Amino acid sequence: MVKLSKLPLQALIYSVILFSGFLTLSNSGGRAAATGLGNTGAPGDQYMGQNPIYCNNCHGGNAYIPQANIAVLDSATNLPVSSYIPNTTYKIVTTVSSTLGTPNRYGFQLCATKGTTTSGINTWHNPSANARITPTNGKTYVEHNLNSTSGVFNVYWKSPQSGTGRVNFYSCGVASNGNGNDNGDGAKNTSLSLSESTTATSQVLNNFDKIIIKNTIVKDGINIDIKDLDVEHYNIYFVSIDGRSIFKSPIKNFISLNQLSEGVVFYYILDNTNKIVDKGKLLKLE
Repeated sequence: MVKLSKLPLQALIYSVILFSGFLTLSNSGGRAAATGLGNTGAPGDQYMGQNPIYCNNCHGGNAYIPQANIAVLDSATNLPVSSYIPNTTYKIVTTVSSTLGTPNRYGFQLCATKGTTTSGINTWHNPSANARITPTNGKTYVEHNLNSTSGVFNVYWKSPQSGTGRVNFYSCGVASNGNGNDNGDGAKNTSLSLSESTTATSQVLNNFDKIIIKNTIVKDGINIDIKDLDVEHYNIYFVSIDGRSIFKSPIKNFISLNQLSEGVVFYYILDNTNKIVDKGKLLKLE
């Protein structure tokens, strides 16, 4: 019979706490980089039985009630897309925001797969300074690089070749109090699915002067000059600087922007075939 060495209970508890703290701190450079694990909920990520293990399985408490968002942006127009053109580069913006309190640090993990398979679409490049690219277990993850004080993470991604079909993006974001462990944090997972398209979803038309935005520094709303045009065939879309679609409106002479937060906002005017006829940016004042 093997005789087990005896450890005082206090020492054992201390060792467990120390080891747990080491794991948490090591994940400050990215979960995949630290442990080789994915926790986005994608097929092939870390599971317990039939259930995926997300970031919120560890970063519990939901202290900040965070929200997570994935935006795939056309690199020419900066407009979110709902389908991808094969062999085309897109800008991917992953956002982690808090609806309660003010987090000190943010983290995330992102991957893309061929449909619901475990096959990764691993063509990531040029991440923002607060992100890194980590290959592991047949997929490549984009994740936070050390402790990010910003919840906005950017990376570029080249879509796969024709015939690949639907691509799914999976992400999990963390809002943290930065105390070195996972107590008092919050996390949220999200996903986005894009179908394959054979034609561009939008096209910028030059010299369109039928709809003119008259004021680009706004407080209450924008005034629009409409010239000899059937406005029923046009809509204006407002998009945040991190690529989130805020709202759309039919074209009319005045559109209230009271629901927008202070800062820079992009606008896009599309016709009923989803072609962009005009675009620009506004500065919203309180």
